[in-house]
Amino acid sequence: MKIEDQSKNSIDKSKKQQQADHSICLGEDIYDLQENQNDETKEIKFRTENQYLQQIQILKEENEKQKKIIFQLRNTIKYYEEKQQPIYQENQFNQILMPKEKDLISEWITQGGREISLQPVYRATSDGFQIKNIYQKCSEINNLIVLIQTEQNKRFGFFTNLEIKDNGYQFITQNPNEIFLFSLDLKQKFTSNKINCEHAFYSNDSYFSVGQNDILIYTNSNESEKSCNNFGCYGEKQGINSGGFLNGGSRNFKTIEIEIFKVDYL
Repeated sequence: MKIEDQSKNSIDKSKKQQQADHSICLGEDIYDLQENQNDETKEIKFRTENQYLQQIQILKEENEKQKKIIFQLRNTIKYYEEKQQPIYQENQFNQILMPKEKDLISEWITQGGREISLQPVYRATSDGFQIKNIYQKCSEINNLIVLIQTEQNKRFGFFTNLEIKDNGYQFITQNPNEIFLFSLDLKQKFTSNKINCEHAFYSNDSYFSVGQNDILIYTNSNESEKSCNNFGCYGEKQGINSGGFLNGGSRNFKTIEIEIFKVDYL
């Protein structure tokens, strides 16, 4: 073999070796690049998963906070609903008497001796504010609680063991156990200091009154201020003789509701 051919073969081998080496290096570079990309992809995936888990945790914590807030709000709403909701919710009759005030009335009537139930008889906003409507509903029914709510948002009334009817301008005599006044707002009972009060109850076709106009309710009492609280008879035993005491100082008033219940002894 000639020297020139040997030299040429040597050069060709060298080129092939260089190409092979270059291919190997290129392959290694591609592999390294792929590995780096895989590592970056893994890291991105790891970070994404961590962020996702963190977000889930944050949402869970926020959800728990919201649950607590909702629970507290429900309890608060329930408290105020119970506080403001009148008794006899099933027939939505009563709008004046609040929870636990029935026990107070029971204490006043029976001196704590017996429990009572209250049966609705009359409601002004449903049956009308005319006096004749009260007489129609309450005649021939004994043991009645009368609840009055005024425009001043004062709540008071009276108990009588007799029926409420038109007595034709006649006074009815009753003793303190048979008729008394009360204030729901003040949680106080007012009785006569007389064994038999000759002016316990009075009625005609225009109005009725307890005592000497201690509580006087005119027909259509929601339209005028003829109705009044004078305290001329009851309240003396408690040292009260000022007109308007039950109505926050205002002697005359309009009513926004009157409700009457029959008292049953259990």
